[in-house]
Amino acid sequence: MATSALQSIDAHGLSYVQDDLQFKEGELHKAEATSNSLVAQTSNLQFQLNKVEELENKITSEKSELIQKMDKMQSEIETYK
Repeated sequence: MATSALQSIDAHGLSYVQDDLQFKEGELHKAEATSNSLVAQTSNLQFQLNKVEELENKITSEKSELIQKMDKMQSEIETYK
């Protein structure tokens, strides 16, 4: 039955099906390229986010240390007054 259906397709119909297949293959390649690009961008953004979070932790730690130093200096100033 499938063979008879294929035999009934004329040259115009075959050309249409081939064109449609080429178009859909092109769209598939574009979709795959987009997907790959988005995966790469996601990876890059995750890496950048990690760097920002590390920097935030470093800044928070340094801020805490500076606050402690300021408190100590304030205490020393009060001692020598």
